[in-house]
Amino acid sequence: MLYPIQGKQVNHGLLAGAVRPYEVGPRSFRRFTEEEHNARVTSFLQHLTNQVSAQKFELLILSSEYLWPIGTRKAWLEKLRILLAQIGSQNVEFVAYVRRPSSYYLSSIQQRLRASSKFSNPHEYKVANTLDGFSEVFSDSKISARVFDREALVGGDIITDFMSVYRPDLQRIVTTAAEKVTSTNETLSAEGMVVMQQFRRHFYPKQDDRFNRPTSKFVRQLRSVEKKLDSPRPKLRPEIAEYTDYAGTGSLELRDRYGIVFPKLDYSRLERGEFATKPQVGGAVQDVVQVDEDRLEQIVHTLLQNRFMFNPDLKKWLKSLPQAKTAPSAFSLALQSFQKIGK
Repeated sequence: MLYPIQGKQVNHGLLAGAVRPYEVGPRSFRRFTEEEHNARVTSFLQHLTNQVSAQKFELLILSSEYLWPIGTRKAWLEKLRILLAQIGSQNVEFVAYVRRPSSYYLSSIQQRLRASSKFSNPHEYKVANTLDGFSEVFSDSKISARVFDREALVGGDIITDFMSVYRPDLQRIVTTAAEKVTSTNETLSAEGMVVMQQFRRHFYPKQDDRFNRPTSKFVRQLRSVEKKLDSPRPKLRPEIAEYTDYAGTGSLELRDRYGIVFPKLDYSRLERGEFATKPQVGGAVQDVVQVDEDRLEQIVHTLLQNRFMFNPDLKKWLKSLPQAKTAPSAFSLALQSFQKIGK
């Protein structure tokens, strides 16, 4: 089994860089100029081709979420088909791990806030259409989907689940190795999401969709605080969760065409056409997730006490949050309470 690796900063997402135009590619690519990006893609493809040709293997695994949007454009899919043939891949299969609509929406907000103060409004789930795109262009390939949900995954883990299907004989070896790797994509709490949004609004108001080192450093500090406080995982507001799960027929289409059944989703309701009404949503995190003001206050207080918080501008901003003009009312109330306690 071959899973090509070219260092921590290079992953298989650069396959998408060879297919999707620079200006509409993943925002992480735009950390670099177009010239730098193209050079990275060229280098990646060369190393990948060399590894594939030099190794003897039964199974080649290429994995990246950046490949998913390729299914929305036939021209991109055609480029991918040619690229895989040039690399030397034969008998290609595509496996998509898909989330329940409400889980997907919450995850997408988390991802957006890592480099932006804005996120998209909830919308109807249309995953099957993307899979159909792959099925049309790669008509000779197997296109399958699996549920990304701990209750549905074999062993409650995506790596264990994948190996159970493709190489169960290597499952224990790979799982043991994976346990030694520390995840860098941990979920923020709802309160942490609020702080992140305000951080980006204050320091980078005109730099949405741009990653930078100060933001990455602040995320690490925030995660450290949340781990110390044992902050819970975020939850969508009930009306938001209901709408995303029952906005339309997307989950039915995914079930009927690809056999995906999300645990605890009421499919009979979807079959009856009892769709949820789209709620009015603003641009603040509090509009879509449930925020506990006491925990929010505690996070801000702990951040201020963090001995690694050397940046004076950051400290000044944290202390001034109650007066911030862009701060949502719930956030302001929580911090005003903290300010009174401090006095």
